[in-house]
Amino acid sequence: MQHILPILLLFIGIGLGAIAAWVLLSAKIRHEFERGRSESGAQAAAQAERLAAREETIEELRNRLQEKEVTVEQRQCRITELNAKAAQLETSLAEQRKQAEEKLVLLEDAKKQLSDAFKALAADALESSNTSFLQLAKSQLEKFQEMAKGDLSKRQTAIDELVKPVRESLGKVDAKLQEI
Repeated sequence: MQHILPILLLFIGIGLGAIAAWVLLSAKIRHEFERGRSESGAQAAAQAERLAAREETIEELRNRLQEKEVTVEQRQCRITELNAKAAQLETSLAEQRKQAEEKLVLLEDAKKQLSDAFKALAADALESSNTSFLQLAKSQLEKFQEMAKGDLSKRQTAIDELVKPVRESLGKVDAKLQEI
């Protein structure tokens, strides 16, 4: 937009210059035409020829000015369209940024919720695992105790069997000691 303003001013200046030139040439041509009337016919014909050439130049300058004005109008329309498009794009960009920020907030919330849920599940799993482990350990300990009790009674029976002959011998020795 900064580049278009100087170009626009240039075209306006050219147009004003052309109009000023046309006014001056018209006045000069009229003046010469009036002066030419008073002069001889040959001079009048030469002046008429110059006048026609100048009028042709003026007409050409008018056409150029008109073309420049049309070009300026077209460029102004294009500038307006581009400005509208830029405003629309800026609005769209702002909206997309807002949506992206909202999505980030949602993602952060979801991340926090998932983290909390994972922690809760992990705690439940740990508690369940500990309970299962304690139950398994308890049942294993009970089995071991049962086996130990059975083994203990077997050992006691075996020890009684080993000690029985010694007891009987001691009983006999004790009986003889009493007799003596």
